[in-house]
Amino acid sequence: MNTPARPPMGRLFLVPTPLDFGCTEQAPIQDSLPEATLRAAAGLQHWITENAKSTRAFLKRVGEIQPLATPVQVQQITELPREF
Repeated sequence: MNTPARPPMGRLFLVPTPLDFGCTEQAPIQDSLPEATLRAAAGLQHWITENAKSTRAFLKRVGEIQPLATPVQVQQITELPREF
């Protein structure tokens, strides 16, 4: 009996971001996050976030250190729904 093929398992990355978004002065991102985290973030193309604007700003900062796999403008960024 043939067993149906299982779809490939995905991976979930929880990427921490610095809390200085919107501040007049920002610390270099490589001072806050290890190089391996920056590399992993640069390779991702799909994001689930609380705030798309801050995620785009984060990705621009990451892109200054590590080349992004996909330009920020075409990344798939989905905001979590909020209850007010």
